[in-house]
Amino acid sequence: MLHTRLTTRLSNAGYSRLYRHHEIFPRLFGTQSRRLSQEQQEQSSYRSGMAAYRSLVRPFAKVFLMALFTYQVLYWGWLKLESYEMKATRNEELKKLEEEARRLAALSNKAEEKK
Repeated sequence: MLHTRLTTRLSNAGYSRLYRHHEIFPRLFGTQSRRLSQEQQEQSSYRSGMAAYRSLVRPFAKVFLMALFTYQVLYWGWLKLESYEMKATRNEELKKLEEEARRLAALSNKAEEKK
């Protein structure tokens, strides 16, 4: 009676396709041992498939981390070289401006001496 009410509620709600009666009530229908053996076969095939990839996880992680480390070192080195280049460019420009300022100061001193 309880089984009938639940199955009609499930079928009215549209769950009849998703949940089969023997999956909801395995002890009433006696399919648990057969279902377990099928699940064990599915799990074992899944596990055997994953076993092939499990051996590749560590080398993949090692290569990925080494590539990431190499990229970071090269990026840091590039930034450092770029900062040195910018500093050298600024120093050259500063020297040119200082020389021009000295030249202009010397010209203004000569102009004042002549007066």
